[in-house]
Amino acid sequence: MAVAGTVTRAVALLALLALARGFYDVQSSSEEGPQEETTFDVAGASLYARDVVPAEDRFGVLTLLLHGNNYRTRQWRSWGVLQFLRDQGVHAVSVDLPGYGRSNDELRGSFGTAADRAEFLEELLATANPEGKPVVLASPSVSGIYAIPYINKFGEKLGGWAAVAPSGVDGLAVNGTELEVLAMYGGNDLPRLPDIKTIEDAFPASTRAVIVPGAPHAVVREATEQFAFELLDLIKKVSLKNGAGTWCPRTQANPPVNRTDCTFVCPVNSCHKPSRRCLNELSDCECAIGWTMDYEWTGSEWAGECVPAPRPTNPVFLAAPHLEAAISQEAILPVEAGDNETLAEAAKALIPGQIMLPEDPSCIRSQPGPNVSEECSFTCPEFSCMKNSRSCLNALDDCKCADSLEMDYEAGKCVPKGTIAQKTFDNLLEGEGPRCQRVQRNVPTGRTCDFICPVGSCLKGSRKCLNALNDCRCTENGYTMDYEAAECVTMEVFKARAAEREAAAEAAKIAEEAAKALQAAKEAAAANCMRTQEVVPVGKVCDFVCPDNSCFKTDRRCLNELSDCICMPGFYMNLDMQMCMPNDSIDIPAVGLDSSLRLMPEEHPANGTVVEQPTK
Repeated sequence: MAVAGTVTRAVALLALLALARGFYDVQSSSEEGPQEETTFDVAGASLYARDVVPAEDRFGVLTLLLHGNNYRTRQWRSWGVLQFLRDQGVHAVSVDLPGYGRSNDELRGSFGTAADRAEFLEELLATANPEGKPVVLASPSVSGIYAIPYINKFGEKLGGWAAVAPSGVDGLAVNGTELEVLAMYGGNDLPRLPDIKTIEDAFPASTRAVIVPGAPHAVVREATEQFAFELLDLIKKVSLKNGAGTWCPRTQANPPVNRTDCTFVCPVNSCHKPSRRCLNELSDCECAIGWTMDYEWTGSEWAGECVPAPRPTNPVFLAAPHLEAAISQEAILPVEAGDNETLAEAAKALIPGQIMLPEDPSCIRSQPGPNVSEECSFTCPEFSCMKNSRSCLNALDDCKCADSLEMDYEAGKCVPKGTIAQKTFDNLLEGEGPRCQRVQRNVPTGRTCDFICPVGSCLKGSRKCLNALNDCRCTENGYTMDYEAAECVTMEVFKARAAEREAAAEAAKIAEEAAKALQAAKEAAAANCMRTQEVVPVGKVCDFVCPDNSCFKTDRRCLNELSDCICMPGFYMNLDMQMCMPNDSIDIPAVGLDSSLRLMPEEHPANGTVVEQPTK
């Protein structure tokens, strides 16, 4: 037992040491610079800081890292974030806020108003950034009470803002400031999640939201590596937007020996791929973060430009299990003072976001190049890559989602693993899940099995190929397939629809029989129909001609006026126009013939009036 206890304590100690070291190996990174530890004199007091200057400033951006209530600037180093940024070529500064860590306490409580804190941060940046570089400001937790007043007043001086569950978001003003924003929150930080909507409202075109499942309010501590890569992406966007740094070359500075064809110039907002030795065509370029390549085949070569990457239209929310439970119980989540809404409503109100993933040079979403045919022109959705086993990218099935995601074939995009099965934020009916396929995943060779089952139904287990509605079964108890409407409905709805269809079929049958009877009457009338009088009585002038679709009445001796004519079945006499007009409907049972081929009075559906045929 003593040995086991010693081993347990040793394992725990190793775990603590690993946690203290952070995601990035501090010892393997470049050595500390002699000027890393420094102080800034701001508002008459001395602030402790670390000014980490890389050997080559690749981005031309200054990143200022503030801290939360329980942390200091030393955490940015112990977690490995400062070393990571320096090795990537980022100039970063972390500072202990007044009254925290190794900064003196003289200013604690001195900045009681938002305006005072905005002016303080303005003076701090002027001191830490004498070269006037574009600034990315990271403000976790309580440091938001400094960052947000500064953004409201001096936002045009910032290039980017990493809003890491900051305090004071309710005071964020919508003033038209253009700012690249990363909003990062822990999935367990329930009271603050609705703040994402406020940030999105202030910066609707440039906010990217990341919610880390299971992470608490101190999300950087739990997901340090993810934060570091996301922060680096934000720095790249700010650098590119301001035309700063050398990280994104559009031309090749040092081509390989004996190569003279490495003279291609990448389009604006794209860079020479580091993996390509010679820059001589468009496929050697890749668009920067936030942009995507719009390719065009000119007939001899590929041309293209980088256009803004489309943002998802639906919220991407990585839900922790306890959050789903809270939603199912309709837990109350305070949003603002005096304003409550359910957690489910708050989750649905989250902004369209994006899961930020580190760049993978081997990930191909489309097939550029002169040998690509129209058949292989499919583009994989965001966060997916072309499968290594595929030679032609022409369908969604040729794409594979990132490790933490799964393909939603119905929506045509990658979603967090478990989303399809749990359906917490999907509109799918209960009963669908990993075993329920509405689209066939594994298609037999040589078969076309591309039918999609309606919502609430799945491919029958006995069917090998999904190519018709009959291959689908409804999953909900009490539901059955309405094959005519191609949907799953309750038995009550199905019976009601069946009765309606039976009645409609009976009415159609009656109408068809009436139409046949009318046609027979027309044919009988036409056989003995004369529009002129052949035998004229002596001394009479009987030269009137009946209108089209009418006949000389058999009981008249002399055809000399319109009243001597009778319309054929299916027509009525319009006295104003002196012609026979067709009935708008044949489904009029009160249609009959007398011995003189005279139509009985009938109601004409066009004007709703009774037209009495003239008699003599």
